[in-house]
Amino acid sequence: MSLNDAGDFRKMVPVDEGVVQQVKQIAFDHMKNGYGVSDGEDISKVIRDYTMSLAPEQRLSASWTLNEIFHSEATRLGEYVHQQDPNWDWGKPFDTSILDGYRQGVDMQA
Repeated sequence: MSLNDAGDFRKMVPVDEGVVQQVKQIAFDHMKNGYGVSDGEDISKVIRDYTMSLAPEQRLSASWTLNEIFHSEATRLGEYVHQQDPNWDWGKPFDTSILDGYRQGVDMQA
């Protein structure tokens, strides 16, 4: 597939809800186990495996959608941790028990 004929693939498209949950769980795991950072291999594999199951013309937009969902969830997690620990920054250790109150896709105020 050539990107020359891809058009504007940067658009949200419907994707499998099970994969969406995997993507959000990986973002959570990165926050809990790596304080918000990782090598990215796990998320890349999930997105790659899913998109390769799609028709070629659907892959770019599906990949972009899942990346957007991942980054959105990671940002939400970062904001949540920062509300609980204002001195925290990406990669800096924090008390991961504060994530016990986090709910995916739900904005919570501290």
